[in-house]
Amino acid sequence: MLKRLSILITIFCVCFHFLQTPDTNKYNTSNKKIFKYTIVDIVDNKSIQDFLADSINFNPPYRGPVIKLKFAPLHPRIGGLTTQVTDRVYFIQINSLYPLFSARRILFHELVHVFQFEKEWLKELPGGVVLWKGNYYTWGVPWSQRPWEIQAEEWTEELFKIESDK
Repeated sequence: MLKRLSILITIFCVCFHFLQTPDTNKYNTSNKKIFKYTIVDIVDNKSIQDFLADSINFNPPYRGPVIKLKFAPLHPRIGGLTTQVTDRVYFIQINSLYPLFSARRILFHELVHVFQFEKEWLKELPGGVVLWKGNYYTWGVPWSQRPWEIQAEEWTEELFKIESDK
């Protein structure tokens, strides 16, 4: 009898949970700072423009790679993500949860990855394998220990300038 009663109570609680009106407060973003800027605002930075001109388009008069930028609903701890779509075509996703300065820094970091792909230092292989300058890695390596991330952070630290923002 006690077992039946506990089953009935469990069923009641589950049904009650689904019949409840959703708590709209948990979806309310008014307590979070929402940053309003565009992709054009992010790219409007001297450091980014210089890196694009000097490093990404490093084969003048040939055309540089195609880079598509988009805001994306990434995990809050992920600022950006670069994907090589095909040869010389890249897709960079930027998390708009960050203020403009941070978004610009994130973009610069992601452009370093485009540079790495273009130089063929970095290659994504099937099965979650990454080839970095002739050495094989997996995505299981922590972010802070991935040599391509270390290089991207070092270059961003060195080349991305605060004073270049308007």
